[in-house]
Amino acid sequence: MLLSALVESSDGALRPVRGLTADSGAADSEAADPDVTAVVTTDLLDPRRYLRGGELVLTGLAWWRADQPERARTFVSALVRAGAAALAAGEAELGGVPDELADQCAAAGLPLLRVPVAYSFAAITERATRVLSGRDDLAAVLARHRAMVAAAAGRSGLGDLVQLVGAFVHARCWVLGPAGRLVDGSAPDPPEERERAAIARQYLKAPATPHVVVYKGGVVSVFGRSTLGLSYSLFLVDGLIAPAFPSNTARSGVIYPLAFSLAEAGGATAEDGTGRRVGTFLMFSGIVSLSFSSALWMTAMAANPLGSEIARGFGVEIGFGSWLLAASLPTLLGMALMPPLLQWLIAPERTATPEAPAAARRALSALGPLSRQEKIVLAAFVGMVSLWAAAATLKLDSTAVAFLGLGVLMASGVLTLDDIAKEGDVLATFIWFAVLFTLSSQLNELGFMGFVGQRLAASLGGLPAAAAGLVLVVAYVLLHYMFVSQTAHLLALFGVFLDVGAKLGVPVLPLAFQLLFATNYFAAITPQGSSANLLFAGSGFLSQRDLYRLGALTTAFSVVLYLVVGTPWLLFVTR
Repeated sequence: MLLSALVESSDGALRPVRGLTADSGAADSEAADPDVTAVVTTDLLDPRRYLRGGELVLTGLAWWRADQPERARTFVSALVRAGAAALAAGEAELGGVPDELADQCAAAGLPLLRVPVAYSFAAITERATRVLSGRDDLAAVLARHRAMVAAAAGRSGLGDLVQLVGAFVHARCWVLGPAGRLVDGSAPDPPEERERAAIARQYLKAPATPHVVVYKGGVVSVFGRSTLGLSYSLFLVDGLIAPAFPSNTARSGVIYPLAFSLAEAGGATAEDGTGRRVGTFLMFSGIVSLSFSSALWMTAMAANPLGSEIARGFGVEIGFGSWLLAASLPTLLGMALMPPLLQWLIAPERTATPEAPAAARRALSALGPLSRQEKIVLAAFVGMVSLWAAAATLKLDSTAVAFLGLGVLMASGVLTLDDIAKEGDVLATFIWFAVLFTLSSQLNELGFMGFVGQRLAASLGGLPAAAAGLVLVVAYVLLHYMFVSQTAHLLALFGVFLDVGAKLGVPVLPLAFQLLFATNYFAAITPQGSSANLLFAGSGFLSQRDLYRLGALTTAFSVVLYLVVGTPWLLFVTR
């Protein structure tokens, strides 16, 4: 609703300090008479945390200091940055609106209203809610609002209010202090003390409210009785969502918050070093899980399809299904063996977390059933993965399947053009990938790759094919110490090494798979080995020594695993 319409319906409770219309153009008119979506009352000097944009902000001016007029600029600046639609200042405190505040609002283009002493903020909020809502259940909304106000003013105070809120939202409710102390709430089975502290810390770190804190959910209820089980839960979640995330960096944005919250719930704090090795264990589990899940699925890392296209130039056809089959045995075995290996290498202070499953079930129950949009995303995810798996049989193009999934999400309204517009960095990444792929292809056509391959082949001449293949894979992995991008590494060296292997008599298809798998699992070798590592490296739980030592050891383990187990398996499935 336009601010002018809200003012007209306020019966004098909202009065412009300066006019709401502008004569200098449409843009100015829109700024002077903005659309209001909600009404918020605050006397904080910086209320940005509690604003989401479009609000009419009511203030009693308790923050104002006559000897500190610069506070007006601070307050108005905070409202503008938060996207507030307008400001209404009550006159009860000062008898009027300070000139400094009016000047700052005018300079910032923020509409300013005054609320005469005769009108209360509660009455304005209720009237505005009635005008803004327009829903059939408005009477019920106002009834709940009045009931909550009455409960807050009653003798029992907070206790009655919490119980009333729980009844309205059909959930168990408690009030926590900033340190996680249980302030009030009579619902059964409150979170454990450690869990409450973790919830409070996450909430206080939130950039804005409302904020949802997710702690210990999903597969944690099955695997979460130990820190080893928590590590397995990271590997499992990552492995399940990976085929629908064509970027391990994007996937790290999902896995990192989960790993960090599990670390905190396990008693680890980065600030004072408490339980640090628990955090180290779970953070590096996240790094390694991303490398293995990317190796398991062709669509889990942007460079994988590029590698398959380069391999096609050598007569090697790699599809979604053939990749999954070739990667399945060594990768799944690695995902099973890596958590206990990391636990042995790191020796976390705490190994038992018996309270985690119950807490996870409670958290999952509180989330409620899947929403319509979540069901659509799940169906699209399953459908795309199924079509990718059957692409070779049905002769489907993988890119066409991806566009089909995108079309379903956009047609259903789950994804909008505005959502896509916000992902400019991702779109730019794919454009640069196309440029790099074209450059790599041109270098190959001009003979540069062949020249480098001949030089490398000459140095390996005389070696048996098996030994030459071993040297090529190990050298390909070690050279990643010189790269900060998996995709750049693949575009620079994959075609060269494949060409050298072919010249030396190494079977091309198994070698192609070995190099492609290595492109994924060597991501953990250094903290800069993949942009997906950055969040974990900056968690505070991993020192530089940890990152390089664990990276070298886990990568060496992966090399041995894929060569010893993967090579016979590849020869078997590709014969």
